[in-house]
Amino acid sequence: MSTTLRVSPKMSQAATEILPAIQGILGMGFIPTEDDIYELNADECAEVMESEPTAKPPIFTVTPKNPINPDDFDHPEYFNPNVVNIMDENGVDVLIQGIKFFKKYKADNGLLSATDKEVLQHVAQFMPQTISKKTFFEQPEEDVHATYQKFQKFFEYMGVGGETITIAQKDERGVTLEEHIVMGKEQPFLNYADFKAYIIEGLAKVFDRDKYEVKEQVSQRTDEDAHEAIHIWDKVGEMRRGNGFRVAPAYEAYCRGKPIGDVMLDIVQMIEESEDLVKSMSTDMYAFEKIKDKVILRAINYPINKKLLENHMYKREGDIAIVVYLLLKNVDGNMATAKIPKTSLEKWAMPDAEIFRLANENTLRLFKPILMQVEAVVRGVKPEKYPSINKFFMQPNFLLKKSQMGTYHIFADDSVNAATVPFLDGVMPRLADILQDDLYVVMLEYGFVAMHVKKKYSLQAVRRLVENDKNNKRIQSMVDKEEVLTTNVYEYRRRDGVFRMIPPEEV
Repeated sequence: MSTTLRVSPKMSQAATEILPAIQGILGMGFIPTEDDIYELNADECAEVMESEPTAKPPIFTVTPKNPINPDDFDHPEYFNPNVVNIMDENGVDVLIQGIKFFKKYKADNGLLSATDKEVLQHVAQFMPQTISKKTFFEQPEEDVHATYQKFQKFFEYMGVGGETITIAQKDERGVTLEEHIVMGKEQPFLNYADFKAYIIEGLAKVFDRDKYEVKEQVSQRTDEDAHEAIHIWDKVGEMRRGNGFRVAPAYEAYCRGKPIGDVMLDIVQMIEESEDLVKSMSTDMYAFEKIKDKVILRAINYPINKKLLENHMYKREGDIAIVVYLLLKNVDGNMATAKIPKTSLEKWAMPDAEIFRLANENTLRLFKPILMQVEAVVRGVKPEKYPSINKFFMQPNFLLKKSQMGTYHIFADDSVNAATVPFLDGVMPRLADILQDDLYVVMLEYGFVAMHVKKKYSLQAVRRLVENDKNNKRIQSMVDKEEVLTTNVYEYRRRDGVFRMIPPEEV
């Protein structure tokens, strides 16, 4: 089985501060002291902000007393002299927790006279491989049991419990199965298999056995990402559309302490709401007159969905596919959609271009594009609180709030469909005219887009920003779960109206 493991912390300091601090120090290759933390002066801050525009004073860095020689380490390939390690005050607080951990670890393990390299090697062997991965001290891969035991040992050493370890395995079918183990606490009464059987039996009792059948089914999220799911089918074989659900999230809620009766009620409510939605639309879910106002476009990653897209209508740009979807629900940012099968679209007897035109208009109408300066986003201003005249950039009365950094974020109301906005007709020409420049576009997340004007940024600087974001713990988790749209940089050229993905090898 192919196995991955991740920690889902319940906000203990050990999981939220000390683990990332240990990983960061392993990557540094030396154990800093608080005296090694240096606050940049005004001139140094200004220099850093030219290449790291999201940074703002106070800015700190860590400098080793003796320069690092990557040849001294087991994995010198992880040394990158072009990366400047900078931190804000929160980063300093986390680093200090790591410094305290290493001080205690050295004393507890008789390593007071050991070199930094010896101590770091010792800690890397003590910690699960996922912590030392992609650092100077990366350890060989280990099996699930060894990883679990090391996490258990670490949390016991730290004197904390209640952390949830998620073990995700792909079986011989390529289907992902998840187990959630709570450290330091009695294990859940039902394991994954027993929980699944309980839910299936419970749903069979809730829904009339004479009319419906509860079945297990593989949910193909992407070409390579399949999960176990449960669906309700009627006896003649037609699925009640929209009521399927993945087992793993429900099981995770149970493992985190939610009573199984409440989990069951949530599932039944979700199924009933989905059924009501389908009934309110039509018995023929894809009848053109019934759904024409809800046909939209969504951007998804092309390489990981290539096989799934064979039966759907889409346009491709770089590593992104713009796909024709049906909007099922969009309430308070909770958006539910479904790809419309190509066979249903063919029944409309409409040219592909006309379908895309309709979907484009609906998307602009249902998800109004919003532009915000990065300074406001960094301050925590939400799109709904931003003045209307300064955010709805497709409107003729729009007034730009200029970003001094030259960075802007695109949103799509309160939905997760913002990454589709740059591909909609007229959007990029409008933005280039407003900002009077060519643009670099970064679409790591589906919910918002980062856009940089070329007069302020080089391609290398934008790529460094992407690399920094990829090292963010939250983004890394999204990468692991294939929830990142693309790590490539796109550009819009104003002179010829070209919007394209920049190949990774292009400089």
